[in-house]
Amino acid sequence: MSWITNNILTLHGALALFIVFLLPALEASIFVGFVFPGETAVILGGVLAFEHRITLPEAMIAASAGAIIGDSIGYFVGQKWGHALIDRLTGRFLKPESVHAAVSFVARR
Repeated sequence: MSWITNNILTLHGALALFIVFLLPALEASIFVGFVFPGETAVILGGVLAFEHRITLPEAMIAASAGAIIGDSIGYFVGQKWGHALIDRLTGRFLKPESVHAAVSFVARR
């Protein structure tokens, strides 16, 4: 993880903003938060703003837009392929009774 942070801290301008946007978007969109550290990129965006490599408003807009767009993509992916994915994983990795309990809980809300 330190090599990621070190590489992000060497960036300037548009590329730095792209990374500050991309990592939260990837983290939120397709359930890869374990691989792509979105929060780390947001914090490093603040560090880059402190070092005047990017501005703070730019970092805030990039991180917010990445998170919002990533959440929206994740929602639409789940809406389109969520049931098929759950059906495929049930029995292999998920217990049918656990899936039923989760679906019942969500339906009650």
